Amino acid sequence: MKSNLNTNLFDEENCKKLFTKNKKLALIIIQFNKKTKQAYIKFLSRGAEKLLGYQSTELIDKNFAVILNKNQTNIISDIVNKALKNELKYEDIEIINKNRQKIKAELEIYPFKLKQKSKENLSFALNILDPDQCTEKLKSILNNVKNAIWSASWPDYKTYYISPSIKDIYGYEAEDFKNNFKLWYECVHPDDRNKIKETYNDLHKTGFSQKEMRIIKKSGEIIWVEDQNRFIYNENNNPIRIEGIVQDITERKKSDEKLEFQFDFQKLIADISSNFVKLDSDQFDEAVDYALKKVGSFFEIDRSYLFLTSEDGSNSSNTHEWCRDGIEPKIDELQDLDNDSFPWFRDNLVNNHYVYIADTDQLSEDAANKKKSLKDQKIKSLVAVAIFNKDELKGFLALNR
Repeated sequence: MKSNLNTNLFDEENCKKLFTKNKKLALIIIQFNKKTKQAYIKFLSRGAEKLLGYQSTELIDKNFAVILNKNQTNIISDIVNKALKNELKYEDIEIINKNRQKIKAELEIYPFKLKQKSKENLSFALNILDPDQCTEKLKSILNNVKNAIWSASWPDYKTYYISPSIKDIYGYEAEDFKNNFKLWYECVHPDDRNKIKETYNDLHKTGFSQKEMRIIKKSGEIIWVEDQNRFIYNENNNPIRIEGIVQDITERKKSDEKLEFQFDFQKLIADISSNFVKLDSDQFDEAVDYALKKVGSFFEIDRSYLFLTSEDGSNSSNTHEWCRDGIEPKIDELQDLDNDSFPWFRDNLVNNHYVYIADTDQLSEDAANKKKSLKDQKIKSLVAVAIFNKDELKGFLALNR
């Protein structure tokens, strides 16, 4: 919580000037006697006079306890302990004004930086925030948080509050949700709507729920959110309100998915490598087929295959192939292909060591022959990695959809 005071002004005279100038701030300066353990009022700002209903002359040198509710007089020791440690703390406090009315307020504690340390007395300032100021502070905090915060009655879903940040996450205004509470459900991705039922089951069991799910923004963009909900109960332990916090976790999910992919890919490479290390010479074909199947399944593609170049380098043949269920094999059609027939493809393998085609329809005129060949095979996208032996191209491994 941000303080109203500049901590560089914590000497008594500057503090008085600041609070005298700002009539809205309610400052009380307290002097605590270490021997008697009593706290005495030494200064009241105009804001404090207005809040408490007293004139300064009525409270100066009076015990601080006279403006505290009787059951909160022990708060003085807590305030003093924090002041002794030069700490700033906020406390809920109940003030009694001149008309003996109770005022629930918030307290800010500011220990002074004294020029000379007193063996007997300790002075510090207290800034009292009345309920209206506390409400404004709360609104300011809620309006500036990135997470969306909301509150509604239970079980009739009458909306009490939705923070403006809801628009940054969902693309909808807070009023859209207030006017149509079902919009929360409608925004959830259809494949994740079962988590709504799980949320209510958790709430009825424990009073709290936390789920990760995808939502569809007003723009149609799909993002990940973390949705926290809790029940607020009455004195009979019946839920009367439901509160929630929604956080956009899309970037975190992307990072998690990237790490998971890297980990799984490393496991895949280790598995394939170990399989090749322990094989006998007559098991090479079996090991290649195993590797193609593992790679194809991992990347969820249609085909993975190996091309090897002939000894004289004039042509290449598809020697091994794996196909996903329902995909027609092409290995028999791809034998003894003239390497000079696809100069663009071969040049890229030699110079760049790989070829990546995101969309065969977008291939340039330089790759016209390769484009026709790929489209004849109904290939939409492809990646190929060159295989070299002593700087000589010996073939390539390819994956396609």
